[in-house]
Amino acid sequence: MVEFQLNIFSIIYLFGTLQGLILAGIFLFSQTFSKKSNGYMASMLIVFMALNLLGVFEEARLFSKYPALEFLPIVWYGIIPPATYFFVQYLTAPAYKFPRWGYYLFIPFIVQFIFQSSEFILFLLGKINLTEYLPVHYVIENTFETVSAFYALIVSVVILKTLFRYEKSLYNDFAEINDKSLRWLSHTLLGGLVLIFVWFIVAFSDYFQNSYVQMMSRFLMIGLSVLIYWIGYSMLMRRELFVRENIMDEIIPVSPTEETTKLSDRADDHYRKLIAVMEENHLYRNPDINMSILSEKIGLSKGYLSQIINNKEHKNFFDFINTYRVEEVKQKMANAEFAHFNILGLAMDAGFKSKSTFNAVFKKMTGQTPSQYRRDLKQ
Repeated sequence: MVEFQLNIFSIIYLFGTLQGLILAGIFLFSQTFSKKSNGYMASMLIVFMALNLLGVFEEARLFSKYPALEFLPIVWYGIIPPATYFFVQYLTAPAYKFPRWGYYLFIPFIVQFIFQSSEFILFLLGKINLTEYLPVHYVIENTFETVSAFYALIVSVVILKTLFRYEKSLYNDFAEINDKSLRWLSHTLLGGLVLIFVWFIVAFSDYFQNSYVQMMSRFLMIGLSVLIYWIGYSMLMRRELFVRENIMDEIIPVSPTEETTKLSDRADDHYRKLIAVMEENHLYRNPDINMSILSEKIGLSKGYLSQIINNKEHKNFFDFINTYRVEEVKQKMANAEFAHFNILGLAMDAGFKSKSTFNAVFKKMTGQTPSQYRRDLKQ
């Protein structure tokens, strides 16, 4: 009877594997979470789950007892970069169309899968001599791993640029972005970059059989387990981002042609109309105001109106709207008639939708917290 050895590392990997299996199942089979972006997330989770499972096998020393495990065709490093890329593309733009060149991104995975499947079949047929072939197997697998890690580094940089552009577009389209921001995903990806860098070092060092490889491999596998736990936590805390119909569906990025349109001779007239509408109709008090609503009210395209605001006010839409809101709150704080109103109530009346946004914007624009500002007014 073979003894199955477990230690603290294999237990961590095992729980990561189980959570990855549960999350992948939810993304693949739940109607509530049936979005294209979630399909790519599920494929990443399956890869993470398989890698964690292999970590369990390694810690339990099962490879030496069951050599067939060495050739299981489940180590799909090559799918991580394209799956991450398309997850972000579909998450930030639900109407995104899969490009023809997108299939080329999966070539490393296809090559790796064909090779691993061929190895597995040859092993089952008894065509592989373990003593002679294992050193070759390790070199080839390390090569796949090293190339995949380098590939992941490049794709991660591209994804970070995509997320940066997305965040910038939010400030040009919305006055409240807390429920739309993907900054947490950027931070997650930055943490992932650390893991990818360690992965690259581990894969490259494996060629030379360095003694510290096992230690770094454990760090990598623990990081991978933490990443799976973090995805589960993010799914729980930001459920609206993962459901089939959500707030992201209303985000339509401004096209490059709109962003580069030159201002016409009537730009000053449009700007005066904009200010008149804002000050007379108090549109900023609408907590759901966005560039689409304002551009329809003014009668201009989103891109052109955004250029006018940037050019005349030297602000993005977020700061333009929230400047009016902060000014109204400041005026009411200074007015004795509103002395009995609490600060948050004043903020909500001015159009702010969340306390966190109000506090952050107010301090950015005044250099003080709202309570400090009101206290100084009373002195």
